[in-house]
Amino acid sequence: MGEWGGNDYYNCFFQRKQIPEVRTYVPFVVAGIMRGIKDVIQQGATRVLVPSIYPLGCLPLYLTSFPDNNTSAYDNLGCLRNFNDFAAYHNRYLNRALANLQNQFPNVSIVYGDFYGAILTLIRNPSSYGFNQNTLLTACCGTGGRYNFNFGTVCGAAGINPCSNPAKYVHWDGIHLTDEAHRRITDILVKDMLSKFRCVV
Repeated sequence: MGEWGGNDYYNCFFQRKQIPEVRTYVPFVVAGIMRGIKDVIQQGATRVLVPSIYPLGCLPLYLTSFPDNNTSAYDNLGCLRNFNDFAAYHNRYLNRALANLQNQFPNVSIVYGDFYGAILTLIRNPSSYGFNQNTLLTACCGTGGRYNFNFGTVCGAAGINPCSNPAKYVHWDGIHLTDEAHRRITDILVKDMLSKFRCVV
């Protein structure tokens, strides 16, 4: 399964809805994810990986869209605490729903993919994974501002070129991750996933 929910939540926040209100939407988003999982199971899937949402407060998209003059709004990584807390809330809700769904389909392996935790691992330990400490929250492809992200001139627009060394960046365009970040996330998660999927390698 692909990541579900991130766009739904951003659209709410972009409309300046507050986190307490958006939290009330989590059950509906997760219910949609459960329907999607049931659909692929009914199509014959026997192993389903369901990813968490990302630590939203670490994305250049959020850091640029919702700046805060209060330094306590940021954690020691430079990420926005309230949006990461919200993402963690969604992920806990999702994990509980997956446990219930697993009971309904005991012959199917339904595995939670902790992309949230894996991305934070990369940001906390950049040198261990080959990333540049100085660009951890910066988009490789973009322009303007502290996080190299601007809605008016996004990656792909005329004259906007990617950085020369994308493998040193976690963030590609401020919304999506680089290929290297995805490769490292796979390295972090795959062993756990293989055992839960009962795969023999």
